[in-house]
Amino acid sequence: MREMKNKAPLFVLAGLVALLIGGALIFTGGQPTPPSPTLESAHQIRWFPLKSNLYSTRDGELGFRVFAATGDQKGSTERYLTHFDFGGGARLVDVIDVSTFEQLGTSDFYRDKTHLYQYYDMADGGRLSLYTDVEPSVDRESFVVLNDFYAKDKGRIYYHRGGWIREADPGSFIAMGESALAKDRHRYFLFGEAALPEAVLGYLQEICGLTGNEPAVVAECRSQAVQPRKSTAR
Repeated sequence: MREMKNKAPLFVLAGLVALLIGGALIFTGGQPTPPSPTLESAHQIRWFPLKSNLYSTRDGELGFRVFAATGDQKGSTERYLTHFDFGGGARLVDVIDVSTFEQLGTSDFYRDKTHLYQYYDMADGGRLSLYTDVEPSVDRESFVVLNDFYAKDKGRIYYHRGGWIREADPGSFIAMGESALAKDRHRYFLFGEAALPEAVLGYLQEICGLTGNEPAVVAECRSQAVQPRKSTAR
């Protein structure tokens, strides 16, 4: 009898533990509640600037800083891409040579001693890619940036978001200043695509604030606002 009395508290304790576990499983839909991430991993990772939008943590992780829209009054928040291609590719730290990594002008293209890289901006922060994965035939050695919209290598013209422009003639292609307007000996291009004269006129009216389409006014806008720009040297 005394032995049963000694065991009674143990039975009661076990019953309480089973009741608590059962209630937790019911409350979480039959699945144990996963542990919450610590503040260190979720909010307090410190990134230190290196160069050209590259940052590093104390433990050596490499990140590419971007800004993602938040949908609230803050407007955007910093994010750090640690992998290529929306997180599904290789780790940046395993590919990028930090000592030679550089941004080409103010464009979305970057380079190190081995690779070309393209940053593709999007509302969620976008992605960083090896440009040879986007354009396998690109020639890194001859690749130069013409402005923030256009680049070229020894045989092709590229639009910074759309890739190789097949209709463009590399020998006569000119990027018009800092604008999205370009031309070769055959046609004009607007945002990487062949453009009709009406579209070119509308774009010039927008960026120059034109109110008419008189040839002299348009010519003045073209010469003053979209002067051809020299390419960025390698």
